[in-house]
Amino acid sequence: MLQTHVMRRTSSIVVVALICAVLLTGCLRAEIGVEVGDDGSGRVRIEIYVPTVELRRQGISEAMLEQVTRGLGEAAGGTGADVDVSKVATADEQGISISFPFDDVGQVQAAM
Repeated sequence: MLQTHVMRRTSSIVVVALICAVLLTGCLRAEIGVEVGDDGSGRVRIEIYVPTVELRRQGISEAMLEQVTRGLGEAAGGTGADVDVSKVATADEQGISISFPFDDVGQVQAAM
């Protein structure tokens, strides 16, 4: 039951991150990966990217993006789970990566 609560809270953090990205820029790219072990447990990884030029156009600095990343990390830390939030980048995009564990792949299916 605790893991289900953690999954819902973590899903909420991801939704907030997506909403912020859309409201701030209107343009984003997301990658979602699910790793499942033999026992059915695993980890979900979500990366949200926004073109650097679009961030600049909106007046969003790298420092602001780092502050958002830290804030999401602190919020995720309150879930009690092994949630990892970090800044990611490509040659022309900036973004946030969020990954979190699950005990059973059924939890991921129920959360989606």
